[in-house]
Amino acid sequence: WFVLLCCCVFFADPIVAPAQQSLMQSNYDPMWRGRLLGRVVLWTRGFFIVAALGAGYLLEHDPGLYRLLFPVAGAIGVLAYLQYAFIRIRRSSWEEPHERASLGQTLRTFQRILRQNRDFDRFERNFFIYGVGFFLVLPANVFLLVDHLGLSYSEISLARLVLFQVTFALFSPLAGRLLDHWKAVRTATAAFAVLALYPICLYCAYVFKSTELVYAGFAIFGVGMAGVNSAWHLGAIEFAGRKDASLFMGVHLTAVGARGLFVPMIGYAVSAFFNLGTVYLASSALFALAAFSMHRLR
Repeated sequence: WFVLLCCCVFFADPIVAPAQQSLMQSNYDPMWRGRLLGRVVLWTRGFFIVAALGAGYLLEHDPGLYRLLFPVAGAIGVLAYLQYAFIRIRRSSWEEPHERASLGQTLRTFQRILRQNRDFDRFERNFFIYGVGFFLVLPANVFLLVDHLGLSYSEISLARLVLFQVTFALFSPLAGRLLDHWKAVRTATAAFAVLALYPICLYCAYVFKSTELVYAGFAIFGVGMAGVNSAWHLGAIEFAGRKDASLFMGVHLTAVGARGLFVPMIGYAVSAFFNLGTVYLASSALFALAAFSMHRLR
């Protein structure tokens, strides 16, 4: 039942994200969308850190409080979506009108977008390569932090929650400014290059059994993901031009989401049959390949 409920929660993201793209495209000037997104991330991640640490403190004292925290979190999420729903669309900046379409027509539209916009097609392929590197290390991180290094709950929380979220929040405004100036492709290139250092740090932590290198790795991860987040959210709008960005975001979600179906199992298999070092080196190579390919697209 828990897994089923998680699936229901995660269905919300691919539904809401294209709508957010249409809203951003219609209401906000392209010259400062990146800065706006950076400020939004800074504030939301700040509240996220406070809420997460507060919830952790409450659960430490009474684990049964999850029965209250889950409904409260759900209610806040519903209020957020309702707030989005009441935002007025200021102008329609796309050429093609909305029309009701069947599933088959939608799939043909996705194929047509990638076929007609070759640069967007390459952009998606590069994001897919980055995504493989991203998902590859997720199972390995559990083995590294829990089994290999034997870190405590507080140490793991410091690395994966506090350090990552703090650097992600602090560097998001800078990433937004870079995106306004550099646009999505150059921003993604720099972000992927930074992310190549993240699994290298974890590889060194695995070899030298160093907790400090784990902290450094997750701090670098936060910096790189600030750039990825900006390019991820606003890249579809940039490639859409005067067409409806929600269609491009739908393609983007489908293309990059497919990697989650199989890559974590590959990461688990490589960790189990080879070693963690192999996973981290492979992930770093994939990040570097994505950066190089994105640089060529630029």
